[in-house]
Amino acid sequence: MRTVCKPGHPVPYSLHDMRVSDITLSDGQLTLQFETGLIHIAEPCVQVDGRVTLTGVESCEVWRLSPNGEYGSFSGKKQTWEKFSRKHPEFSFEVTDELYGFNQVRYEGYLSLPDREKLTEFCMAVYYTGDLIYETEE
Repeated sequence: MRTVCKPGHPVPYSLHDMRVSDITLSDGQLTLQFETGLIHIAEPCVQVDGRVTLTGVESCEVWRLSPNGEYGSFSGKKQTWEKFSRKHPEFSFEVTDELYGFNQVRYEGYLSLPDREKLTEFCMAVYYTGDLIYETEE
């Protein structure tokens, strides 16, 4: 018997350099809203309004690390999304890297909080068993 394992389907949009303006997690559904939308990967690579939704979310954790540009030892905090969002209801998050694996998504970038001048390195890791949905206005 021959079993062929294909890599995951390529995602149709890029979130690189897009600023997340709102994240909601409710009833196992995580939705990311963007200030300026998403980049369609297919030529001509246009920017479109849209949002990303993950369904069947079983865990969502965030890591806040040291302020951007600091090297050497660092400090940080790992929290559930729920705890982080209660403490920081106002924020924005610029995505600089996105990773997709088996039932996992990881977004990395820079967090901006209203009470802090410096950006903070930030990572959001999501484990989900449902769908990754791109809703756009194309």
